Amino acid sequence: MFSRSASWVSGGGFVERLESTGGPLFRIVASFDEDGVPRAEVTVARGSSGDPESPFFANTTEDWVEGNYRPLLFDRDAIERDAAERLVLSP
Repeated sequence: MFSRSASWVSGGGFVERLESTGGPLFRIVASFDEDGVPRAEVTVARGSSGDPESPFFANTTEDWVEGNYRPLLFDRDAIERDAAERLVLSP
């Protein structure tokens, strides 16, 4: 028996549509190849920048809504090839 207070249950059965008002900001699917190399795909709700003035502030929102994932890069050469910009912090 299901909890009567569960949002996905109504009248003893499942609801046709459930609309969530909260959830994770990012989702990740990860594994390792047979040779131990990590593989991961990620989707981020807000974007790849925390700066509201940046063009990357909300650049991944649509992908997150639609459930589209992008590769999470681990190889330095691949990261540098894919980079749109670089920020260097120094004291």
